[in-house]
Amino acid sequence: MDINSFIQIVNGVGFPIAACIAMAIFIVWDKKTRRESRKEQNEIQNAMYQKLSDTVEANTSMVEKLIEKIEREVIK
Repeated sequence: MDINSFIQIVNGVGFPIAACIAMAIFIVWDKKTRRESRKEQNEIQNAMYQKLSDTVEANTSMVEKLIEKIEREVIK
């Protein structure tokens, strides 16, 4: 939307209606932008949670191996 079309709208319907239209357009744009940003952040967060989960599983496996080794040493 360029300035000339905005001026024509203001002259045609009046400033309050033109201001409401402009605010509605801004709100729709803002919601769309925030939704996209939130989606990107959720994808990044899910990837981070997956990496964290893999790390915890690897650590659990290593601790179990250490426990088994210690138990074998104690039994000897």
